[in-house]
Amino acid sequence: MKQLLDIFVPGKLGGAGSKVSFKHPKTGRIITTAASKYEMPWKDSVRAAVKETIGERAVARGPIVFEMTFVFVRPSSHLNTSGMLNKKGRSMPLPTAYWDTTKLVRSTEDALNKLLWYDDKQVVKQVNGKEWGPQMGARIIVREIEPLDETSQLEGVQNNGEEERSTEAGQ
Repeated sequence: MKQLLDIFVPGKLGGAGSKVSFKHPKTGRIITTAASKYEMPWKDSVRAAVKETIGERAVARGPIVFEMTFVFVRPSSHLNTSGMLNKKGRSMPLPTAYWDTTKLVRSTEDALNKLLWYDDKQVVKQVNGKEWGPQMGARIIVREIEPLDETSQLEGVQNNGEEERSTEAGQ
């Protein structure tokens, strides 16, 4: 596999997926927009960090393996006065009360379309998670599965019993 990216993008996370629709007061048209005010700023942060890291590079066209760890800062309500985890903090080893992981993945994937890969349908494997950390943001690792060469294509391909028949004929 060819590693395309391994970065930490700091910033306020914003998930995608939820939408809000309303009727435009003057035109009467129905307008649909992102429900989260953080979605577009998050996508912009991801795009800017990736552009700065990779520069001008052709977008990947092959299958993609995408790993993301979304990092949240523990709220002060998880700590006692000496900075140690209190009962509430110990009961939450990982962040569960924040953004839905799927929506965070969706917004981050969408931000990388036509920048790192052609389309997020190329993502064939994902490993995603959430954890506590010192700074809010996301660690993003992207790898492209390289094309197989002729010998690689033959490995693991069944020979339809040809070897067995030739062995039996030789006996």
